[in-house]
Amino acid sequence: AEFCQVGKDPRTDMGMRIGLDNLKSGSENETTPLLKGNSDPSSSYKYNNNDPDNLGLNNAKTLQQQNAQPLPFTVETSKISLFATLTFQWFAPLLHLGNSKEQLNPEDLQTLPLPPSCRTSHVSKLFEQYWSQETHNAKTASVARCLAKAYGSDYLCVGVLKLIHDLSVFVGPIVLNQLIQFLRDATATLSTGLLLTLAVTISQIIMCLCLRYFAFKCYLTALRMRTAVVVAVYKKALKLSSAERQRRSTGQIVNLMTVDAQRIGDVASYLHQIWSSALTIILSFYFLWMQLGPSCLGGVAVIVIAIPINKIIVVHMTCLQKVLMKCRDERVEVNSEVLNGIKVIKLQAWEESYTKKILHLRNTELKQLSRYIIANAIQTMAWTAVRLLVALASFAVYTMLGNTLDVANALTALALFDILRYPLSKLPVMVNNLVEAATSLDRVKIFLLSEDRIPLAGAGLESKGIDAGVEISNGTFVYESMKPMMGGVHTKKDSNFFEMDQELLKQVHDGYWEIKLLKAQLKDAEERIVSLSGKEDYRATPASTSISAHYGDNGLKDPNGTTTLVNGTKDEDGEATTETVEDVHPSELLVLRRIDFSCGRGELIAVVGLVGSGKTTFINSMLGEVKALSGTLAVKGRLAYFPQTPFIMNDTLQRNVTFARQAEDFDQGRYDLAISICALEHDIKLLSGGDQTEIGEKGITLSGGQRARVAMARAVYHDADIYLLDDPLAAVDVHVGKHVFQKCIVDELLLRKTPGSMSGLDSERKSSVILVTNAIQYLSNPHVSKIVVLHGGSVAEVGTYNELCSKPGSLFSSFVSILDSERSNGETKGGNEEDSATDDRSEQLTDQSMFIPGRSNSAQSYIYAEYDVEEEDDKDPSLAKPVDEFDSVTALMTNELQEREKGLVDFGNYAAWFKAAGGIFVLILVLIGLVIDRGADVGSTWWLTYWSRHGGEDPYSFLQIYAFINVTAIFAIFARQLFIFLAGLRAAKLLFVELLDVILRAPMSFFDTTPIGRIVNRFSKDVYILDEKLVLALRGFLNALSRVISTIFVIS
Repeated sequence: AEFCQVGKDPRTDMGMRIGLDNLKSGSENETTPLLKGNSDPSSSYKYNNNDPDNLGLNNAKTLQQQNAQPLPFTVETSKISLFATLTFQWFAPLLHLGNSKEQLNPEDLQTLPLPPSCRTSHVSKLFEQYWSQETHNAKTASVARCLAKAYGSDYLCVGVLKLIHDLSVFVGPIVLNQLIQFLRDATATLSTGLLLTLAVTISQIIMCLCLRYFAFKCYLTALRMRTAVVVAVYKKALKLSSAERQRRSTGQIVNLMTVDAQRIGDVASYLHQIWSSALTIILSFYFLWMQLGPSCLGGVAVIVIAIPINKIIVVHMTCLQKVLMKCRDERVEVNSEVLNGIKVIKLQAWEESYTKKILHLRNTELKQLSRYIIANAIQTMAWTAVRLLVALASFAVYTMLGNTLDVANALTALALFDILRYPLSKLPVMVNNLVEAATSLDRVKIFLLSEDRIPLAGAGLESKGIDAGVEISNGTFVYESMKPMMGGVHTKKDSNFFEMDQELLKQVHDGYWEIKLLKAQLKDAEERIVSLSGKEDYRATPASTSISAHYGDNGLKDPNGTTTLVNGTKDEDGEATTETVEDVHPSELLVLRRIDFSCGRGELIAVVGLVGSGKTTFINSMLGEVKALSGTLAVKGRLAYFPQTPFIMNDTLQRNVTFARQAEDFDQGRYDLAISICALEHDIKLLSGGDQTEIGEKGITLSGGQRARVAMARAVYHDADIYLLDDPLAAVDVHVGKHVFQKCIVDELLLRKTPGSMSGLDSERKSSVILVTNAIQYLSNPHVSKIVVLHGGSVAEVGTYNELCSKPGSLFSSFVSILDSERSNGETKGGNEEDSATDDRSEQLTDQSMFIPGRSNSAQSYIYAEYDVEEEDDKDPSLAKPVDEFDSVTALMTNELQEREKGLVDFGNYAAWFKAAGGIFVLILVLIGLVIDRGADVGSTWWLTYWSRHGGEDPYSFLQIYAFINVTAIFAIFARQLFIFLAGLRAAKLLFVELLDVILRAPMSFFDTTPIGRIVNRFSKDVYILDEKLVLALRGFLNALSRVISTIFVIS
């Protein structure tokens, strides 16, 4: 069976799923067990059109432009010479191009050689291949081992370059000793000096070439690892089971794809440094033994003592890192919730309230970050002290053994200690990165091993032999857990409450629910609800919602006021009664019971019911989105799904219909057919750029009906055998709805009799169509094979329109009467214009706002249902967006996409960070620490040289002064490190407050024209860079700058 989603998954914000193929193959129907554990990795979803190369769609380019510039990467890597490879001459054309124009564009990258191994599709497939092997034993599965198998061979090979570099480093001290001996020897020849100078020059050239190419290959491996993790997490997010989606917040998934993926990639830059550092330390002490003899063992003793001390610090940092990432996940999740519900937040003027909530979480995050920063500063000081104390201990032992320092020995020893400086100073950075990477690898592993959606679940019964379509036999379905209202988190004390609280569901005894007790328990627990922040301090804010507003006298109440019984009924007096329930787990809520249903090829079945009757859940059960307790579900054929809220990309209208990435993927005939039968031709003419118009985030430039018809056109274009349509006609007016129903649903999707419809496919092949609708005018159509009436999560009635209407006292007759009354009221208000007066009906008569678990991860959908705030502006013809408004919004989008900084980073950005960090005061403190540190470093070298010349009489006095200089340097380094980190923390705190204030006070036009994902990235990855990476970069810059200045000072 193949699955093709033509809309957005109704319970996840993670995007779209298209082309899931080969779950089961063969001409015979396959029936799979409903009661099944984790799905077999070998039979997991495969995404036909969800190629990782297509994950980042370029919103700034039209389809024709992209096809005209396919980025061929015409330079072949095999034709690049060894010299050009080592000196990066292949990069020169891009540098020249960048120098000749103001900005580089993606098309300019075609000047670069790109081997197949660097393409996203190759990288991700390689990772998936090895990860599928790892998952055969989940207990021993390792993301690190998988990455090593996938990309380790090339990475290990470049270690040879690092080895050559490390060996060449020691040429300098050896030649330095020989040069000093050469200068002392009056009989030495000039050729000896020239050879020594040449040896130093050649060694430096070899070091440079090897190190640069080694670093390039390491960064390339890091990019591959990061890409593999991002794609793996993205694909996994689309396959999570309903229960797992409730446990995994959007913020956590965003952090996995940004922060954790980056950390895992970064570790590739440091793995070779582990053995390299060990080798450098061993060789350094070997050559120190040659210069100082057994005295160098004093330095070895210092390192041995330092290792367990640093281990304690590392363990503590690991714990702090895990807590920090948890706090970061919670904050990013709330940020995402607020951004997705920004329209309602602005309508209710809740900006200040939500600002407090987010800042509360941010303060908790910064508190953990400050602890981590202090631990990091202590670790840096410890390893810096090791570097200085190694030299001090060696010279101290050398002096106490009665030896006299010689200039040649002293300078050679200093050169060797300087070589030791790099591995010892980088060890804390390496340890820090490894700690972060280990934490991230563990988080990614747990996520990738999460339970998948069980596709096409059944009880393993015999095949029913259906030709094509869907068949459910005695199916009972549940949502696996309940998510807190408003997408919030709750306190540890109440962590189990919204999984219906074990105490509440322990009332399930002898197979019965005690409804009154359930209601009483819910009322008692009312004050325990905590929204968004997870802290009881904020439970009285406008977003906090009383549970009694959502629970009726006999079970769950949806926000529109309709009571949905929790496996119970009401008697004539309105009192609650109980009903037998089959095998309900305490953490599960029964939503569909004893479903018997079949839809074969060429059948159009309508599904109707009042709010909360389970229509959407009924459709979701066929997609494997709802856990099944019993029965069988058989699905055969390619599936296409239309959700209640159509998925619209921030791209052109044409791309939203076709998803075509390349010209060869585009079928013009099929596209024209889809546009015609979905009545989009007139709408396209009104758009300024036709079907190449950017229709914005969530289709902001389109009305609700237009968005629905774009999604329907997508269903037509991506041909399928089975169509699951969840109320596709709710947002269109009567005459357009008739056209779409007859021409699209009946003639094309069902009967395939539209001329030229199949574009070369079998035109005799009919499809199965399951249509959820409350539009009664279509139910009497002769092509509607039968009507399924849902009530209380069960199939109440099944039959044709005439059969159900003629049945005395049928639910369907009452349902039709209600709809007739609603339609009459709507017509008296006037207006048959496009999309007018229909969405209100849809809101009342569809179950999209039914309060059930797993329906939404965002606050927005619930608030819309709660306060009856409409997302579309097309309820009345007078409110419809005029063409000039389409143009203005499109212009805003285009301008926003074109606003890219040119040239150097504006100095104002540095000034803003500097001001937020504390200004002149912090700068003075950092500079004082820097001067003391560098002064002590230069002073210790000068003093050692002075000691070797004049220290023969009183070596202990010289040793004491040398020790004082080094201890001063240790505390200066710690103080400088701490000042820099605390200044960065202060800047991160203030800039985050400013960013949050600007975003929440931005006009709606900004959110209409800016993808939410782009804004979320500002609050996730960019904030992480601001918190940690920027400070590390500043520290490195100051260290390098101070060394350059001090070197120039000494030479001068």
